[in-house]
Amino acid sequence: MLLTSFTPTALVNSIDNRDNHGAFVVLDSGVDYLPFLVSSLPHANVLILNSEQDGIEQITAALAAHNSISSLHIVSHGTPGNLLLGNSELNFDSLSRYATQFTTWANKLEGKDILLYGCQVAKGAMGYLFLQQLHQLTGANLAASKKRVGRTGQHTNWTLDTQIGDITSPLIFSEAFQASYPSNFDPVVDFSLSTDTLIESEGTPFSFIFELSEPPPPGGTVIRFESTTPQAINQLDLFSLSTTGLADMPVDVSPSLDFSAFEVTIIDQRATIDLPVFNDFVDDSPQSLVWQISAVSGGTVGNSTATVTIYDDPSEVPATPEPPAPEPPSPEPPSPTEPEITLSADTTVLVESEGTEVTLTISLSSPPPEGGLQVSVETGKPFALGDFDIFPPPPQASTTGGALVRGFSDNSGFIFNVTEQTASITLPIFNDLDRTENGAESDPDGELRNDDIGEEQTTFSIANGDGYTVGGNSSVTLTLRDGIVTPQPAPEPAPEPEPTPEPEPEPEPEPEPEPEPEPQPEPTPEPEPEPEPEPEPEPEPEPEPEPEPEPQPEPEPEPEPQPEDLEGTDSDDVIEGTADDNTIAGNLGDDTITGGAGDDVLRGDANSRDPQNGQPGGNDIIFGGDGNDRIGGKAGNDILSGDAGDDFIWGDDGDDIIMGGSGNDILVGDNFSGGSGSDLFVFGSGDGTDTILDFEVGIDRIGLVQGELAFEDLTITQDGSNTLLGITNSGETLAVLNGVDASTLNADSFAIVPDVSNPEEARDFLV
Repeated sequence: MLLTSFTPTALVNSIDNRDNHGAFVVLDSGVDYLPFLVSSLPHANVLILNSEQDGIEQITAALAAHNSISSLHIVSHGTPGNLLLGNSELNFDSLSRYATQFTTWANKLEGKDILLYGCQVAKGAMGYLFLQQLHQLTGANLAASKKRVGRTGQHTNWTLDTQIGDITSPLIFSEAFQASYPSNFDPVVDFSLSTDTLIESEGTPFSFIFELSEPPPPGGTVIRFESTTPQAINQLDLFSLSTTGLADMPVDVSPSLDFSAFEVTIIDQRATIDLPVFNDFVDDSPQSLVWQISAVSGGTVGNSTATVTIYDDPSEVPATPEPPAPEPPSPEPPSPTEPEITLSADTTVLVESEGTEVTLTISLSSPPPEGGLQVSVETGKPFALGDFDIFPPPPQASTTGGALVRGFSDNSGFIFNVTEQTASITLPIFNDLDRTENGAESDPDGELRNDDIGEEQTTFSIANGDGYTVGGNSSVTLTLRDGIVTPQPAPEPAPEPEPTPEPEPEPEPEPEPEPEPEPQPEPTPEPEPEPEPEPEPEPEPEPEPEPEPEPQPEPEPEPEPQPEDLEGTDSDDVIEGTADDNTIAGNLGDDTITGGAGDDVLRGDANSRDPQNGQPGGNDIIFGGDGNDRIGGKAGNDILSGDAGDDFIWGDDGDDIIMGGSGNDILVGDNFSGGSGSDLFVFGSGDGTDTILDFEVGIDRIGLVQGELAFEDLTITQDGSNTLLGITNSGETLAVLNGVDASTLNADSFAIVPDVSNPEEARDFLV
């Protein structure tokens, strides 16, 4: 599975038969050959870190969202005692800042293995101290290397030679991949000169330039630079020397202290040594100096050599040869034609309850270039990828003819590296009822952002990009449904009501003449239908059973179309469901909705998945009744109760009161649905154990039912990254507060509220 900042995302194909199920791999986006790394990973869950976000927080969110992780593999650039992750660094000094996050790591990884693939992470005292402290915080076994990991020149090294604890997990990369990977996980330093020609009489300005592939580690990247000519530095005016991006002035490290070799400590991503050429008034022109650099610590070298030639005056500089006259334009400038890209899908309707999947096919008009062509596929909808099944257990997304590179930061699309002329990605729709074993996700930007019920459309399109043109058929629109909402039963009631009016006039004349002949004015119309006395012949009391079938057609129109989709008006509506599985939406107005029996979908306002953030909505009262219901308050200040059953309740926008009722319920205030507001989560004794996914300390509160519970009756304990609310006397667990630190809760986090057990009491409470 391939994720971006959790986020989610999408999955990669595995190309290896090794069993790495349960392995979780983190790839920093700054490492080289990222698509090559991704495509090599067998059966592993893969998270690619967003370079603009805190990497430790991204990893923590992903760990919290996954169960059954057997080992964690972190691939990033590294230096002694330091890992570069997203826009943050993990080292001995920063460990204490992430103490809260490491409680989640410990909960998921205690006794398991963490393998760190950064270069020289275990090197020296700081490296070992860093590993020891990380081991203490997580309880995990750790492995890292004192050497560079990957390829340096002709040498490769993938041995993690320093271990704390008993490591049992193999390296995540196959031997074939280790032999073929062309880079390593050190920052790369490229060396260049500002010019290749210096003129002494003019005092030409001159700079040594050092550019790093990413910011240097704490303590800097140490580089040695030297010339093949002894005392070459004396050809430059040392009295005018200045620097940028260095910790200090260059230090002479030449064996004979003859100024032929220096060390510098680079502390910025770009550093320079600036000084003009020195005019020695000696006729020694021209003189060529070759400069080269080598890595000492904290990095590796890319471009390592550069040459400059010194002349006494401009007259000695060879004339620049005139560029050859342009040749007449050739009629055949074979400009490579960019391939045209189209997008298609094998289906356009996906149904959650059926686990439908869609295969998106990306077709190129000509083969992609060597190494592949990166194509952007967009939806324009934040979190759109959250509607597809990217989490284990299978089904999961898969690819052919290419690999996913990463998802957009807002999960509205993804970048796909196309390596064949036809490529595809298969995405199963995500079924809300099969999230994790607890039915919960902790990622605030993930799939739990709204109640995700009903029907919506998502359009995937090829976005404009480099190296290709967008063809005419470049988008597909998918309809996503929570269940099969086919009004096929509707045609049946439609014909049935038609016959019902025929029997109805028959029973009407029969009962009215039989009870009393007084209503003779009414029988007066009877002479008109007196041709009907033929069916009327009382010898046919048998038609009287026909009124018995009459009740059957009459109830059918009510339960069939209406329970399936009942909608209110923009006024204040009172809507009651039936014993069937109802979908009810109140629309605008202050509505009162009761679901009754059955597994119902109940919405306070619009009949859609949209949580209506920032949009108008009524102050609604919704009671689910029996059954496992899904309730969305939408906009407005709502009172929502699941009643009996294991319910899923979203408050969405506004200041909501949320009551799970009896059963083990999942409650979402607003963060996971993208809304806002101060919510009150109400609990009573004996109601079961509810999970609150997005409780905000200082904003939301816990309500305790008056006469049943008080703050003094509670136990508040830490369970990994979550807080458990319990009752001291009974040992009952009232609620699990996802991602909440128990020490942050106090009496101010709680309120005593009246017992509200029906819509009438709720309306009084709302007033």
